[in-house]
Amino acid sequence: MSVISATPSRAGTLSPPYTSTNGSAITRADFQRWAHEDRNHAQADATRQEREKRLRFKQEQKELMRSRGAAIKDAQKAQMQTAASMVHEHREENAQLGSTLRTDEDRLRKRRTDQQKKWADHGYELTQQYTIKAAQNNMRSLKAQNAGVVNGMHAKRQEHQQIIESQRQAAQGERRQRVERVRAETTDTVTRNAKKAYVDERWDMADGMREKAEQWRSQRKAQELAYLEQALAINAATSIDRRRRRVRGRRNGGTRRRPSSAIARSSSSSRRSPTTRPTRRPSRPSTIRSMGSSLCPTRR
Repeated sequence: MSVISATPSRAGTLSPPYTSTNGSAITRADFQRWAHEDRNHAQADATRQEREKRLRFKQEQKELMRSRGAAIKDAQKAQMQTAASMVHEHREENAQLGSTLRTDEDRLRKRRTDQQKKWADHGYELTQQYTIKAAQNNMRSLKAQNAGVVNGMHAKRQEHQQIIESQRQAAQGERRQRVERVRAETTDTVTRNAKKAYVDERWDMADGMREKAEQWRSQRKAQELAYLEQALAINAATSIDRRRRRVRGRRNGGTRRRPSSAIARSSSSSRRSPTTRPTRRPSRPSTIRSMGSSLCPTRR
């Protein structure tokens, strides 16, 4: 059986193709050589496939990097264009601002020049006005007038100070007189007399109240006596009818009743006024007596 491959990749791999003499059988050495070459061819095929795969991957990565670089380059170009436009806008704004500032600076410089010229003209006018003799005389008169006003104000100030000092002295004298009057009105003698007058007034009020109480007691007693007299008169007037009724009752055998004289005595005793209080003047308390004796030795 022949083991020589008929594929184009393995055609003519054996060199020489056989070593036998008859040309129909293969030896072991030829087979080993063929097998070794076949393994080398298989390994070469695998190596070529892996190499091709790596080349394809490398090409893909290159294409990817190229596309990414192109995108980044486009983005960079767009960003540069945007930055350039923004820089241009800022430059235009700065140019406008600079022109405005320069215009304002020129206007202010012109205004300052005009004001300096006006002040110079005003100073020249003042110099021409106050350097002549009439202006100098006018200034002297004004200074003299101002001096007179100042002197008058100083005189008024001194006059006002004198008035204030006199008023202060008058107020001080009045306060001293008031102090002396208060001291005179608050001496021990005045205080003792005031206490004495107060105690006497209280005793007078107490005496008046006792006199009024005595009058009220007398009036009540007189009214009670008048009432008893009137009651006795009424009892005497009605005693005849009572006696008649009592006699009639005895005749008829009725119960015995209480005598009218006993009823009158009981009514008069029940309506009798209580014992009147003594009209003697009560003695003063020890404290008031001691204070009165110390304040007023002899009572009016």
